[in-house]
Formats: sequence, structure tokens, C-alpha cells
Amino acid sequence: MDASAQFQYRIGTSYGDTVPGFFLPFVDVVRIVAEARKPAQTGGVDDVTFGWSVNVALRNLRSN
Repeated sequence: MDASAQFQYRIGTSYGDTVPGFFLPFVDVVRIVAEARKPAQTGGVDDVTFGWSVNVALRNLRSN
């Protein structure tokens, strides 16, 4: 894992790395993004990068 691992927050159809507090009730999905980078083998040219992400749907429960 490197410093690019992050949470992203979705409001509607847009994802953002941060969300202001007053928009928290509107966040419906949190995306967890993890990436890793492996240096190239001796004599290789490019690093190898691989990643994984998953969306976690949130349910905002409100009492009536």
C-alpha cells in the first residue's frame, strides 16, 4: 500500500476525496481505494502498479 490509498465519498454521481460537514447527510456511497506499486525488476523499465477499489453503500436512517 502506498500514500495513494484513500476514501472517496459519493454525493449523487460525483466522487470527492473530502466532503464538507454539512454535506455528510447526502453521502450515499464510500469508495475504498487501495493501490500498490512494485519497482521494476533489474533491467526492467516500468514499475508495476496494481489496485483495488470497492464501493460501500451507506444507509442514512432517519427516525420519523
